[in-house]
Amino acid sequence: MNITSLISSLIVSGSLGYLNYNILTKLDVVDFYKDNKDDKRYFVIMLGGINYLLYLVTASFIPHAQQGNYLAIAITMLLVLLISVVLDFTVFPWSKKFINWLISKVRNRSGLPDFDVKSAQEFFFNSNEPQKVYIYDFDDKLIDCGYLYYSSGSDFDELSQVLIPFEKPEEEKSYLEVKKIARKQSSQMLIDSDRQIKIFNLS
Repeated sequence: MNITSLISSLIVSGSLGYLNYNILTKLDVVDFYKDNKDDKRYFVIMLGGINYLLYLVTASFIPHAQQGNYLAIAITMLLVLLISVVLDFTVFPWSKKFINWLISKVRNRSGLPDFDVKSAQEFFFNSNEPQKVYIYDFDDKLIDCGYLYYSSGSDFDELSQVLIPFEKPEEEKSYLEVKKIARKQSSQMLIDSDRQIKIFNLS
């Protein structure tokens, strides 16, 4: 392989690895906690390796690409970009579902619960229905409440929400009132021990 083609393949594999990671993160295909820097790094390296193989395979079909022809290299890079992005929306999500299904089957045979990579916050706020959110401190005092408009990403260390205030003042309820409603609705409560807050999510 020509040195120009080699450098191009390494640049493409590295940069597209990060692009793949960002797309897959936004599609909720992958989910890493903030402190899992090593896992993120290994995953990006793996994606870069896949793109490197794509480059080698694609370049073998493009005349003069491996000889350092700039036009051929540019065409190869463009094709690899297109193929790589298509994989983000097709093969990679399917692969994740299959791997998770396979892991869950193995865990079930050992008497373990299903495998789930969602964070506590992501699981808690995962709903398409309107959500009434009540936030209390550990002394059961109301901090704030309202309709959930936006919740931050899966990093639990960056727990934050954007709320739309209730129109009616009577919607503001005490901890015991909300807990009683939560029991009736079988609603869940998220506890953040670090910030010493409790969050109810009512439908």
